[in-house]
Amino acid sequence: MQQSGTDYGINEPYNLYYDSSSDYLYIANAQSGIVIRWKPFALSGTVVAGVAGSSGSSSSLLYGPGGVYYDAATQLLYVADVGNGRIMAYCNNDASGIMIVGTGIPGNGLTQLGAPYTMAFDSSWNLYVLDSSNSRVQQFIRL
Repeated sequence: MQQSGTDYGINEPYNLYYDSSSDYLYIANAQSGIVIRWKPFALSGTVVAGVAGSSGSSSSLLYGPGGVYYDAATQLLYVADVGNGRIMAYCNNDASGIMIVGTGIPGNGLTQLGAPYTMAFDSSWNLYVLDSSNSRVQQFIRL
């Protein structure tokens, strides 16, 4: 089992984000339950969220990560955790994330997400989540 910070290859990639300030790709590996940081043309990447080969609902595990976004200014990695119905935020070099949207239990309530496949932020840092299984786009206002 590989922990955050170890080298890893691509396995059923679902989404990616390119950070031009660091020249890194952040790749959601859905099957492996991880997000890896990958330098273009490198032979492997580094696990930055999740634990390879393990899925679950704890703050250090993901269940089918989908959308990814990295904010270089705050050094936060945002991950759409599809199977757990939540959006997680990870600080650099921290194996545990913080749930910022959703309840961790997929559903269709106002605070729940069914299958959040991807997300986007606007210029005011409001969050928009594509909640596929509920056929909706949810907006979460930055407080």
